[in-house]
Amino acid sequence: APAAAAAAAAAAADRRAERRRRGAEYPSFPLADYADDGSFWHINVDFPGVQAVHKDPWVFVVHDLLSAEQCDAVVAKAAPHVERSRYGLHDDSSEFEAGDERTSSDVRVPYEEVPGIQATVSALLNMDECHFEPAKIIRYQRGDRFGLHHDSMASSYEQGCCDCPTSFSNRVVTTFVYLNDVATGGATRFEALRLADGRVLRIRPRKGMGCIHFPAYMHTAPDFDSRGRRDERVIHEGMPAVDEKYLLTQWCWTGPLLREQLDEDFRADKFLSDVIL
Repeated sequence: APAAAAAAAAAAADRRAERRRRGAEYPSFPLADYADDGSFWHINVDFPGVQAVHKDPWVFVVHDLLSAEQCDAVVAKAAPHVERSRYGLHDDSSEFEAGDERTSSDVRVPYEEVPGIQATVSALLNMDECHFEPAKIIRYQRGDRFGLHHDSMASSYEQGCCDCPTSFSNRVVTTFVYLNDVATGGATRFEALRLADGRVLRIRPRKGMGCIHFPAYMHTAPDFDSRGRRDERVIHEGMPAVDEKYLLTQWCWTGPLLREQLDEDFRADKFLSDVIL
C-alpha cells in the first residue's frame, strides 16, 4: 500500500509539472480578476487546470480536461461516422451547406452516449446540461481548415426561439477539447485578440486540453443593447491542418434547450456506438 500511494503521488506530481510546462506556453492572468458582472456566463475557475490566457474578453484553457483514455474513446466512437462539415449560409444559421471555408468532417453525438463527458463540462462551466447542444466531434485531415467565423448568431432572439425560449437567447459559451496531440498545423487562431508582444492568440492542439470562450452576451448584461448579441472580438479560425486533428466541441445556450425542437443541423439522430463515455 505505501508503494502504491507513493507511485500515485509521483504520478500526480508529474501531471502537475507537465501542466505547468504546457501552461507556460501562454499568458496567465490572475483568476482573482475574473468577476461576474452579468455580461457573460461565469465559469467555475476552481476547476482543476483552469488558466486564463486572455482578459477582456476572457479566454481560458483547461489542462487535462479529458483523460487520454477518454480522448481515444471519443475518437474511436466518432471516426467511422464523420461526414463533410457544413456551415451557415447566413448569420442566423438557418441554412447550411458544405463549402471551401469549412473543409473538415464532423458528427453529432447523442446525449445518452456521452453523459460523463457532458457532466464534466457542466461542472467546469457551472451550467446545467439542459443548456447544451449535442456535442460535435470534428476531424481535420491534411489541408482541412475552418476559416474565420463566429460561433453565435449575429443577433439574439429577444423573445426566445423555438428551441431556446429564454429571452435574448444565443450560444453564450463554446468549450472545445483537443482529442489528440498535433505536432504541426491546426491551431485555433483568435484573429482579434493580441498578446502583450503583439502576436495573435493561438491555441495549439494538446490532447485532453480544453478551451473556453464566450461568443455572445448574456441576457443579464448591464448594457441592454448588448443582451444576447454576438461578441465580435472572439472571431476565430481553425488553421489548416498538417497532421490529423480531432476535437470535441460543446456549444451552450443562454437557457435550457427544448431538445425535441432542435434545428435539424443541431440534432444528433445517428447512433454511434454502445460505448458510454
